[in-house]
Amino acid sequence: MKLRTVPFIGSLILVSLSLLVATPADAQIRLKWKTVASAYSMGDEPQNAIEADATTAAFTVTLRSATIPGYIVVVTKKDASVNAITVAAKGTDSILGGGSATLASQGDTATFYCGSAGKWYKDTAGAYTTGSLAVTGAATIGGGYGSTGVTVSTTGNIQANGTLTVDGVSTQTGAVYVNGGIDRSTAAALAIGATNATSCVITPATTVTGLLTGTAGFKSGSATVLKDSTGDILISTGTTKPADTTTGYAKGSLFIDTDVVSGTSGLYVNVGTNTSCIFKLVTNA
Repeated sequence: MKLRTVPFIGSLILVSLSLLVATPADAQIRLKWKTVASAYSMGDEPQNAIEADATTAAFTVTLRSATIPGYIVVVTKKDASVNAITVAAKGTDSILGGGSATLASQGDTATFYCGSAGKWYKDTAGAYTTGSLAVTGAATIGGGYGSTGVTVSTTGNIQANGTLTVDGVSTQTGAVYVNGGIDRSTAAALAIGATNATSCVITPATTVTGLLTGTAGFKSGSATVLKDSTGDILISTGTTKPADTTTGYAKGSLFIDTDVVSGTSGLYVNVGTNTSCIFKLVTNA
């Protein structure tokens, strides 16, 4: 420290101190930390890190007002429970235009930084949801297709490794190609060719455990069991033989009448064409 005397100014002596300050080699930047275990709304006091413990129940952490550009907040899910932590913006503030972050697994962490007034941006290591997500170019998730994840191309093609689970109805407007087997859960029906589909191509052979029924291609009360590659019926069943001149039955197509009396043949064969069927009863020689 060096003391320097300066001229009098009235009765005031001005003293200037010059300090030489050494910076510690282990100097660190530390965040102001807080642990919460229930719904929490940040105030405007300095606070940068939230450790959220959802062991008891899921809850929401609400960010402070987005009024300080460059301000950073880090939120981490501390516990290993299935209860999720939701991080939301306060009032009319927004996160990436209106979303929220969902931290579902232990260690999931989301970092938020304040941009312009009223707006938060995030960089997350866990799962999150947004009002909308726009991606320019192809999107790669979990290493991409061919590794352990999913690839969505710029033309809308989706390629994935792993299991596709659909709860509800999934509509496919084009052909469906399955390279491998179809595993039908015993708890639900497997519908193929329903609605608008005209065919379903499955390669190689597929084993179905349980009843496989078709809701497309019904003809005059008969149920289609098998079609050829052009969509013409090869095998069908029902209680009424298809009327002559009906279209859509391949030449040589078989129809099984399931309502005949015991000891009577119920097998018919189409001796006509696929545009004008004529089913004849097959009798014993």
